[in-house]
Amino acid sequence: MLLHRIGGVAVFNTDNLLISKFVGVAAAGLYSNYMMIRGFLNIVIRALFDVITPAMGNLSATGPEERMQAAFRRLNFFSGWLFGWMSVCLLCLYDPFIDLWLGDGYRLPGPAVLLLVVNFYMSSMRVPVDDMKGVLGLFWEDRYKSLLEAAYNLVVSLALAQRYEVAGILAGTLASTLALPFWWEPLVLYRRGLHMPVWKYFVGYSVQMAVTAAAGGATWLLCSMMGDGMGGFLLKALLCVAVPNGVYLAVYSRTEELAFLKEQVRKAVKKLSLLP
Repeated sequence: MLLHRIGGVAVFNTDNLLISKFVGVAAAGLYSNYMMIRGFLNIVIRALFDVITPAMGNLSATGPEERMQAAFRRLNFFSGWLFGWMSVCLLCLYDPFIDLWLGDGYRLPGPAVLLLVVNFYMSSMRVPVDDMKGVLGLFWEDRYKSLLEAAYNLVVSLALAQRYEVAGILAGTLASTLALPFWWEPLVLYRRGLHMPVWKYFVGYSVQMAVTAAAGGATWLLCSMMGDGMGGFLLKALLCVAVPNGVYLAVYSRTEELAFLKEQVRKAVKKLSLLP
């Protein structure tokens, strides 16, 4: 656990230092504005999963393996929907919000913003896998993964920083995620914990990512037709609520996971309606 913590801090807290060193303090300031918004979303995600994780732990300790497998599959489906929608919102609303908040001249370049969104999606999609690994106590099998990831991130970011500046450093973070934790963490979880073939995870991940990319492209295209200012921002926000969720509903309308999610929402609404 200590190695995981050290590696995690090294991976997710070096980008700002590298930007300050190789691009400049001004660019680091612009980057920090974007990361503050992302940090708020991370707090929301962590609060949500802190509620779910104890239930998963209880299920893993008392329930049959088949129920645990089904519970993780549903959690992963919900995570893909939630994180995909958040990523689409960031893609379409990052720059308009910065313009409203700080004014002109405080944007990062377009490729850097896109990489910020992709990194957010990739890191968020690791949350259900990491939490389930923690519930099952699977720390030893990939104990060196975070340290190797941090070293890989540093090497690639340094190689790309001088030529591509902020985008290069963010590309290094993405490359380190794809090189190690993207496949290593699910492999450990599925082999040692869930006892399922890991290809099922990657097939589902690929489908979720493709649906999110399609929803993001359609939403971004529609948002690009809206104007600037507060009115334009509100219209873009409405599109970010309606379009991606409409795409997800259309694609997943007949899945067992969506039926389960609808049933849980129905039960929650029913309980609320009985409150005095």
